Amino acid sequence: MKTSLLILVFFFSFLCQGQAKKELEDQITDLNNSVSALTANNDKLKQDKNQLEQQLTKLQTTINECQSKYAEVQEIGLKQIKQVAELTQKMDSLLQGINTASSVPHESAKLINFTNANAKFTVPQGKTWAIHDAFVIHSNDGNSYYILIKSLNGILMTDLSKNIYGKGLYYSNALANPTLPILLPENTVFELIVYTKYDNGQRALYDGQAFLNYIESEN
Repeated sequence: MKTSLLILVFFFSFLCQGQAKKELEDQITDLNNSVSALTANNDKLKQDKNQLEQQLTKLQTTINECQSKYAEVQEIGLKQIKQVAELTQKMDSLLQGINTASSVPHESAKLINFTNANAKFTVPQGKTWAIHDAFVIHSNDGNSYYILIKSLNGILMTDLSKNIYGKGLYYSNALANPTLPILLPENTVFELIVYTKYDNGQRALYDGQAFLNYIESEN
């Protein structure tokens, strides 16, 4: 009886140990599986971390490139602003030049021919004359030819009969030419005289053509 009881106790003990061992093995298996899962998860986390670090590096590179491009664009913008300012200044200068040019009195060159019969002139109102030259068409006969101002605003300046000689505009045989130009304001009335001086010293009005060259400008 005692023997059977011992066997039964031993059997149950062995059975309990077998179950405990099985449970322990299962727990170890579960732990191994958990460790494997944790290891795999850790590896995945490391891989994700590497990917994130790579993406962060790319992002930082992109940020650096964007900052560099922004700096370039900003520099280009500053250059363009400077160019626009320079062009604006040039346009203002050109406009000022145009306005200045338009404000300058208009001038035109004039050339008229005359004789002693029609040698009286009047400077038009609002105009100014600058006499630059006067000359006579004559032959090379050894005589001297002259153009003088006969009268100016009603004042007699040249009278051959009285040996009175006014301002000269042309001397054919003279060492020095008359001082020109002569400026005449608006409404100035003047008369010219063209005469010949012969070898014998006699003087006579010249009946040929003479020319007057002047600049007419607006006041």
